[in-house]
Amino acid sequence: LFRSINHSEVLRFSPMVEMIEPKHFKQISYLIERWSIPSYLDNAKQKTAIGRLYYYVFLEIREIIKAKLSPSQLEELESGNLRGRIHIILINLLYKVGLTEEGRNLWKLRDIRNFADYNLQMGGVEVSLSEAKKLTKNLEDSFQKIRNLPESQVQQAFNSVV
Repeated sequence: LFRSINHSEVLRFSPMVEMIEPKHFKQISYLIERWSIPSYLDNAKQKTAIGRLYYYVFLEIREIIKAKLSPSQLEELESGNLRGRIHIILINLLYKVGLTEEGRNLWKLRDIRNFADYNLQMGGVEVSLSEAKKLTKNLEDSFQKIRNLPESQVQQAFNSVV
């Protein structure tokens, strides 16, 4: 009954598809955090803000890396075969190109996001949101460093981590 969705087909046939920018997820995170809602929803609000921060950073790094891949690597990345592994591929790629701190920070931010998304526990979310903000800032400060990586280095690293 169900078949895998070819996202490029959806985009190709969708009229006037506008691309969302990764920074919009960061903006949404800060808007969510400031929402005035009943206090019993505070935990869910903070968990949602954490998720948006992670996706902002993840998508920004992914787009920087995609711009440096060869056409065949880009096709492999977008084919769907790697879709479930893309988060780990990006983290490992950062390590492979020598950006160890950035890889570690992206791993930590992903770990915080996973905890926020998959655990219904109430405690510690305020601390996690604070840590997520710090990691987001640190990774934002590294975006230019990632942009400055030579294409050949990124392509070689991609081949070794895929």
